[in-house]
Amino acid sequence: MSRITDGMAGTLAQIICGAAIALSAIPADAASFNCSRAESQVERMICGNPILSRLDDELAVVYREALSKVDDPADLRVIQRSWVNNTRDRCRDSQCVESAYRIKLLDLKSRIPAPSPVAAIASPGGSPTASTPKSSGNPSVAQTASRPASQQSKTEPGDSNILVWIAIALLGAGGAIMPKRDRRFKTGFRNFSWTRVFMASGLYAGGLAIFGFIALGR
Repeated sequence: MSRITDGMAGTLAQIICGAAIALSAIPADAASFNCSRAESQVERMICGNPILSRLDDELAVVYREALSKVDDPADLRVIQRSWVNNTRDRCRDSQCVESAYRIKLLDLKSRIPAPSPVAAIASPGGSPTASTPKSSGNPSVAQTASRPASQQSKTEPGDSNILVWIAIALLGAGGAIMPKRDRRFKTGFRNFSWTRVFMASGLYAGGLAIFGFIALGR
């Protein structure tokens, strides 16, 4: 009897040890893809970096939302695959990958249609009807409806604030990607590559273009 008990105890101990080993093999920061099958250098970098893993998960959520709301999901899938192959997977360090993810998040969020500003209310019969804006209750809506087309085209303060933050994000990302001066290297720059220079220049140009658009809109 004691031998049977000892044998069962040994088997149980082996099962517990095996389960512990299996759990320890699971990545602590799982990304949107399977980290156990990560093949590329960038995928392994994402799985081993909590910040990049969180950004990858957030991008997956926003991407699924955009697919369900854009007019042409097939076109968005092509754009997403192109970004993965030609932008994200060309990075050589975590800073470049993080900048690529943050810029792509802004791009995807801008593609999601904004909800209609006119709220729907339930009629006595139960069917929703669009509420008519009142000048006393919501003067901004009434004033916008009565403005001439030339005045409506100007940038509103709320839109301006969003564009300013987007422009700042683009400039910041450009500064992060741009090679830094360092005399210790032969080229005189740290992490120098023409790809980084072109990407940073494009981000700078985008940020400055947005600031120019805001200035003209006012």
